Amino acid sequence: MKKGTFFTYRFLGTFVSLMAYMAFFASVIRLFGVELHPKLMIYLFASGCMVIYSVLSRLFSQIVLKEGKPLRRSLKEWLIANAAVLIAGILYGLARMHSVFLSQPMVDRFSKTIADAHMTSQYPPAVIHTELELSFVFFAVIVSVGIVHAIWTLFLVRRYKDYFQ
Repeated sequence: MKKGTFFTYRFLGTFVSLMAYMAFFASVIRLFGVELHPKLMIYLFASGCMVIYSVLSRLFSQIVLKEGKPLRRSLKEWLIANAAVLIAGILYGLARMHSVFLSQPMVDRFSKTIADAHMTSQYPPAVIHTELELSFVFFAVIVSVGIVHAIWTLFLVRRYKDYFQ
């Protein structure tokens, strides 16, 4: 692998690691609410897969791509499975965030909450909707790094398949 390409892969991997660490700490907090809301289990599962993917992709890049040493075949399977869950989880999260937070009832609720908090006249829903859209775009750009890294990892795993024993 070329040095610049390897650097770019590792650089994107650093962002994925940061997202995984944030997901891990959010999961620790969510762990307390699982008894009350069993739906949180799916978020815990996705966050766990993100953390495992982050660790395994770092291991893959260090051992296979940098040092040229082989890894166990089971790590390849774990890497592929967790990359797939990462991609699906991010896409599901984006779709859910778009459908829930950018709906008109949610915009109205945010507008009323902000107005109550500031004790001022109500913000126009159009302004709130624009701010929510900008937040969504920012979030989508950040998590797209995870999708790009996961797809890139899947291609690299296929290219370096001889390094898994």
